[in-house]
Amino acid sequence: MLPLSSNVRPHTTNMVWRVRRRQSTFWDFESPEHTQRVHFIGKLEHHFVSDYAEDIEITDDHPVLVNYQHPWTEIYIAAKPARPGELAVELLQAVQSQLDGWRAPAEYFNRDVAPRKLLEGGYGLLFSGPEPLAAVVRQALSMAEVRFTSLPCKRLEHQARALVAGKNFVVARDFRNEA
Repeated sequence: MLPLSSNVRPHTTNMVWRVRRRQSTFWDFESPEHTQRVHFIGKLEHHFVSDYAEDIEITDDHPVLVNYQHPWTEIYIAAKPARPGELAVELLQAVQSQLDGWRAPAEYFNRDVAPRKLLEGGYGLLFSGPEPLAAVVRQALSMAEVRFTSLPCKRLEHQARALVAGKNFVVARDFRNEA
């Protein structure tokens, strides 16, 4: 992750930032030293879990951006694996390992049928997600000797950056700061 340097004024104590105010187009952060407002330009997504953050940064490289930095792929299975339950767990863990805890793997698997049930049935849409995640799913399916088809399904539509504040994040086309 890149430090905020020119984007958000750094704070020099070991105190944490507090999200003082959240609106749909900006968040206000405060520390004992100062207040910082970050405006969202073309907000695409947000996730808020805590009023406090040790660090605040705007970055072009973060796991929350995977959905916006790569084309998407759909993976359909066409055969039942030997051990569907074990493979379902392996697939979820493989995707989770790429997300560093920022997103849930379930976000990318068929929302109507659990991966284990789908694998037990032997056919259907298993996965829809960004290409780097699709690559780990294809690898696991190949290792398990499961027949599948992988098809492109969504092109890149947005350039995106992330404001990351602790475990909170906003994905937007860009950000503007007000000190």
